[in-house]
Amino acid sequence: MAETVRQYAVSQFCKAFPLVQENMDAKKKILENIRRVTEAYRPHRYHKRKTAPPPDIESRVDLTLLEYEHRGGLRLIAPNNDEVDAELIQQQQDICQEKLQRLMASLVDVKEETSDLNNLSEEDKIKQAKHYASLHLELKDGGAFSKENSRLNSLNEQKQVLSEMVEKLRTTKETVIGNIQETNATLENIRLKKSEADKKLKELEEAELKDPEGVREIEELVALSESLKLQESQFKEQCKKELARLQNIIEETKKAKARTPTELSSDISKEYEEEIEKIKVVRLQLAKKNRHVVALQRQLDNVPNRAELAQYQRRFLELYNQVAAKHKETKQYYTLYNTLEDTRQYMQKELSLLNSISESYTEAILTPSGKEDFLRQLHNIVESVKQSKLKVEHRLNNEKRKRDELSSTLQGLVELQRKYASAVRQLSVECQKYEVLLAQRKSKS
Repeated sequence: MAETVRQYAVSQFCKAFPLVQENMDAKKKILENIRRVTEAYRPHRYHKRKTAPPPDIESRVDLTLLEYEHRGGLRLIAPNNDEVDAELIQQQQDICQEKLQRLMASLVDVKEETSDLNNLSEEDKIKQAKHYASLHLELKDGGAFSKENSRLNSLNEQKQVLSEMVEKLRTTKETVIGNIQETNATLENIRLKKSEADKKLKELEEAELKDPEGVREIEELVALSESLKLQESQFKEQCKKELARLQNIIEETKKAKARTPTELSSDISKEYEEEIEKIKVVRLQLAKKNRHVVALQRQLDNVPNRAELAQYQRRFLELYNQVAAKHKETKQYYTLYNTLEDTRQYMQKELSLLNSISESYTEAILTPSGKEDFLRQLHNIVESVKQSKLKVEHRLNNEKRKRDELSSTLQGLVELQRKYASAVRQLSVECQKYEVLLAQRKSKS
């Protein structure tokens, strides 16, 4: 009894807490058995292609199935009707047998196949290369069937797009035909109106030839009617604008009435602040303008008027006369000083000459040679005095000539001054006349 309980406890413990190593061993055994079964029952390839595959897909599928000894694609479909002709069945069997032989001729056993490609002919090598290239493209593009499906789908999409375009073109054609018909109808109406207008124009020309005054009155009335229509349209536009303005005023008034006192007070305060800001800005602008005006006034004050210019002229003339008188007086003093200085020098020379003569006379009178020397020296002195006198006379003549030239220049300037004074007097008279005429024009305007 105790042994049974112990074994039961061990079995329950093993169920609740299995060992990891035992589980791993069991898994390995299971995987090994699965591998053996898969290896035993996996598809086995008995044949292999030795030439390029056929072009059609059905033959290629049958050829691939024959490589694995599966001939389901070449079996006959049993007919449901028992009255099928035996000859038809025989023909189908012959066709299948012939197809089977043709496909088997392109296969070779895997055991008999050699990996040496040198046994193949050049044509077979080219076909094999094309075959593997086509297989590569099939694997890359998803197979020929998917390619055909994608091509078919694209063609269907193109067909749908083209059908939509055809429908649009058909509707466009219908609209264009309708527009052409409407245009033709409008053209016919215009032609009818043109013919009627031509008839009326001919009638008016005939009436103008018969009664030109009446036609002229009609033309004036037509022009008046056109101008009245234009004025009416302008008046309507002006009325519309005025109506819109009045409606805006009414809306603003309604909004103002609908506002509460607090909103009105806030709006009034905002408007008051805005007006204060505007006043500040205007004051700043006014101050700038005042500064500019003051600067211009100062510039105008710096420019003297006619009376001030006349006064300045008189003062300058008086100053010029005073300076000229002072200059003349100073020049006379200088001239007097120079004259007296020259007289003094000449008198000193004369005195020194007389002293030298008186001193040398007593010695020179004693001997005849001394007398001759004395007379010769006296003669030289007289000659030098004469030359000095000639120089002084020449300078005097030059001064007289300068005086005469200055006198003639003075006379010309006096005459020019007289003409200038008369011209200024005439200009002042004309200016007074102009001011009188300007004042009269201002009073009339």
